[in-house]
Parts: sequence; C-alpha cells; structure tokens
Amino acid sequence: MSHKARAVPVFRPAPILTLLTVLAEIVLINLGLWQVRRLEWKEALQASVDARLAAPAVPLAELLVAAEAGEDVAYRRAEARGRFVGEGEAHLYGILDGVPGYYIYAPLQLTSGAAVMVNRGFAPEAFKEAASRGAAPAGE
Repeated sequence: MSHKARAVPVFRPAPILTLLTVLAEIVLINLGLWQVRRLEWKEALQASVDARLAAPAVPLAELLVAAEAGEDVAYRRAEARGRFVGEGEAHLYGILDGVPGYYIYAPLQLTSGAAVMVNRGFAPEAFKEAASRGAAPAGE
C-alpha cells in the first residue's frame, strides 16, 4: 500500500481583499468613535436643557431682550401676566406615556397688549376641545 502525502494548504492572502478588510476596519472604528463623540454631545445637550428647565422663570420681557441680543433662550422658562384668549387655540397630536392626545397651545393676551402662545400641556383625546377641559384659569 502506498500512501500519497497530502498537500497542506497554504494561506495566501489576496492583496486586494486584505486592503479592503483593513479599510473596512478603519471605517468601522471611526464610526464607533463618532458614536461615542455623539453620545457625549447628546449628554451635554440634555444636561443643558435640564438645567434651563430647572432654573427659575424670568420675566418674558427680559427673555425677549436676551433673544434680540443673540443669546440662546431655548428651554428657558418665562413668566408673563395676561388673560387666556378663548379663540385661537392650537392642538398638536402626540402620545404621552402611551396615551394618545394633544398638546394644547393657547394665546395669552399680555397686559401690554401683545399676545404669546403658551403650551398649556397635554390633554388626552377626550379633552381636546376647550369646553371638555373647563374654563381657563381666571385672573392675571
């Protein structure tokens, strides 16, 4: 009986496939690093929004002056005096904690005569119309 020696396969990487693999690894590593940088940016943005929402409200006139001066006033809380106008309410459909409904925006007539839209909050679908929610707060 004669046995033939088996040839041992030799790995010979193809230069093109090796280059493409290295390039793919570089791209994927950079995508991972980009995700980490984006996470850091997003966390800083959320911390900024949280800090602005937790800050005490400032007079609306003060915020308007700051905005005209080029300051970023996004998510800053404001206080104003006036009366809610019955007409002109706007509804933006949304879902809050799994409950469908509407974010209610209503015009507030300021004591100066100007008007601003105020986010009155979220109302389930059954309370979309103002009559189903009761009267707006009275007084200034």
